Amino acid sequence: MTASVDGKEIGSFSSPGIAHESKQVLRLLVSNKVTLDDVKYYRKK
Repeated sequence: MTASVDGKEIGSFSSPGIAHESKQVLRLLVSNKVTLDDVKYYRKK
């Protein structure tokens, strides 16, 4: 999993569970001082 803001990569994470073919839910844990807006996720080819 790779995170980017305005097209700039800001972090990445790797785990066998992320790529599991039946995974249907993405949960984000952030501090209470963060606003998430217009979140998109997709499979990287």
